[in-house]
Amino acid sequence: MEECTIITEETTDYMDYLNPCNKNQTAKVLERFFYVSNGRDYISVIPDEAERITKLPTLDEVKEDTNRVVTYAKEIILNADKYKDMDIEESVLKQYACNIDPLLDKIIAINIADILSQNKKPQNKKQLKNVWVKSLEELKTDWDRELEAIPSVQNTSYEVDTTNLQVGMVVKNYKELCELLHEKPLKSGNNSHKAQQKRWARYFSMEKGRGRSIVILDIYDEPLPADDKRKAGNRNIYLKYIETILLKYMYYKKGQVCYATRNQLWSILGMINSNYKKIPLHALQVEVEYSNVTKWQLNNFYMRCNSRLNSILFTALNNLSNRSLIDYQIQTMIVVPSTDKKNTLSRHYVADDDEIGRILAVERKVLNNMGLESKNHAACTMRLNEFYNKVNEILFDMYGWERKYERIKIIFNEADIQEAITKNEYELQMLYLNELVIGSIDKNAQTVSDNRMKKALIEYDEYVENWKEDNWGKVPALKDVEEIFTYPKYYVDIQRKLSQKFLSIKYEKKQEEKRKQYDKELDDIFANLGVE
Repeated sequence: MEECTIITEETTDYMDYLNPCNKNQTAKVLERFFYVSNGRDYISVIPDEAERITKLPTLDEVKEDTNRVVTYAKEIILNADKYKDMDIEESVLKQYACNIDPLLDKIIAINIADILSQNKKPQNKKQLKNVWVKSLEELKTDWDRELEAIPSVQNTSYEVDTTNLQVGMVVKNYKELCELLHEKPLKSGNNSHKAQQKRWARYFSMEKGRGRSIVILDIYDEPLPADDKRKAGNRNIYLKYIETILLKYMYYKKGQVCYATRNQLWSILGMINSNYKKIPLHALQVEVEYSNVTKWQLNNFYMRCNSRLNSILFTALNNLSNRSLIDYQIQTMIVVPSTDKKNTLSRHYVADDDEIGRILAVERKVLNNMGLESKNHAACTMRLNEFYNKVNEILFDMYGWERKYERIKIIFNEADIQEAITKNEYELQMLYLNELVIGSIDKNAQTVSDNRMKKALIEYDEYVENWKEDNWGKVPALKDVEEIFTYPKYYVDIQRKLSQKFLSIKYEKKQEEKRKQYDKELDDIFANLGVE
C-alpha cells in the first residue's frame, strides 16, 4: 500500500465534534475537515438542530443516501487542499450531505470522523477505499464486542420485560420463553445461563411442565431485591409480625404440638376474616355494594389471595424451622362419612402411605383430563376448586371417602417460645399485619390490571395495522375489538371491596358494632311498644 501524507502537524480528533443528538452530522464533519485541513477558521453554515428519529430507513433509502454522500465525501477528502483559498460551496454541501436518514447520518459521520482522525490523508481512491473499509471493519468489531458484553450486564441489572407473559401460561420450551422475554438463549448449565435464571426469578416464578414445557405460576408486581435475604428472616416485612403471633398462639396452646389447616392459620394470624370463602357468590351479590361482582372476579380474588397468603405463611414457617424453633409437616387427611343412624360427625384421620399413593394416582388422572401440568397450574388458572371437586368425586366413588384435605402439624418446644407478649401486643400485631396483607393484595390488583392494559394497547396497535391492510374506513375503537382482553372497567375497585369484605378485620369489627347497635335500637323499639 502507498504511503499516506500527513494532514496537519497536530492531530485533530473529529469524533469529539460529533453531536449524536443533532441533525446533519456528516455535513458537519466534512465541513470541519475542509477548513481545518487547510489551517483555516470558519463559521459553520450547518445550523445546530435537534434530531428526531421516527422510523428506520428502507433498503432503497440506505442505498440512495449512501451513494450520494460517499461520492461527495470522496471529493472533499481527496481534494480539500485544492480549495485552500476558497469557501465550501454551501448549496453543494447541503445537497449531498444534508437531510439524509437520521440513523444513516450518524453511522456515516462516525465512519468519516474515524477515517479523518487517523491523521493521514489517503492519496487516491484506492487508498481511501482501503482506509474506509478498514475503519468499517474496526467499528463493526467494536460493536460486536459491545453486543457480547450485553449478557453479562443483563445478568445483574437488566430489567426483564414480562409484558408477553401471563399467569398460567404454558410455554413450549426455554427457547420460546427467551423469545417472549426478548432475550438471547444461553447454553444450559453455564454461568451466564444460571445468572439469567436467577435474574428471571426476581420477576416471575415458573415450574417445569411436561417434557420441556414451562408453566408461568406468578408475575410479581415488583421485582424481588437482587440480593433477597428473606429466607434468612431479615427482609420480609411480614415475618416479624407473623412469628410473634404464631409463637404466641403456640404458647397459649401449651403442650408441644398443634394442628391447623392453612385457612385456620391465616385466620389466627389475622390475614383473613371469618367471611373468607364462606359467602357464596349469589349471597354476596344480594348486597348492593357487591351486586356487580362476577364469578370470574371472585375466583380471581381468591386465586391472588391464596397465592400471596401461602407465600407469606410458608416463608414464616420455613424461617422458624431454620432457626430450630419449630418443625412442621403437611399431613393428608381423609374424611369418612358416618355410617350409624345417630348423626354422629364424620371421622377425620391421617392418611397412610398406601392411601396417599391412591390419592396421587387420582390427582394425576384428573390433571391429565383437565389438561393441566400441576396443582400450581390449576391454582394460577383459577381451576383449583374444580380440580379438587373432581378428585373428591372419584375418591368417593372408588373408596367411599367423603373428601380429602391437608392440615399442618407444628411441633415445638414450649420452653423456647415462652418469650411472652401481652394480649394487646398480640392484637396490635394482628391488625397491623392484616393491613399490610390487604395493601399488598390491592397493589397487586392495580399492577396486574395496568400490565394487562399495556399489553392490550400493544395488541390493539397490531390489530389496527392488520385492519388497515384488510379494510377501508374508520379504525375500530379499542372497546370494539372483542378479541383483545382487558380487565373489567371497575376491576381494581371491586377487588379492593372484596379485600375489605373477606380480609379486613377492622371492617368485620365495624360491621359487628353496626349489628349490635341495630339490635339495640330494635330492642329499644320493642321495649317501648305501647308506651307513649
